[in-house]
Amino acid sequence: MDFGELLRYNSDLANRVLLEPDSSLASFKIAAFETMRSENALYADRVKRELAVRLRNLTDLVPLRNVDTSYIDRLIAVSGMVVRTS
Repeated sequence: MDFGELLRYNSDLANRVLLEPDSSLASFKIAAFETMRSENALYADRVKRELAVRLRNLTDLVPLRNVDTSYIDRLIAVSGMVVRTS
C-alpha cells in the first residue's frame, strides 16, 4: 500500500499506522483477507498465513545514525548504507 495515498485518503488513519503499526497492519491484513475471500474464497484460505500488507513511500525518512529509543514501537523509514556485516 502506498503511504502517500493512505495519507491523502485519511490522515488520521495514516498517523495511527505510524504510531501503532502492529495493530494497524493487523487490521489491514484482516481487511485484505476479507476482500480477497469475497473474490476467491478457496485461494484466500490457501494463502491466509502468508498474506501480509506492507507500506511503501513513507514520508519521513530517518537517517540511520539518528534512530534512537524515541522510535521504539513506531513505524519509520530509514536511509543508510550497509558498509560491513559480520
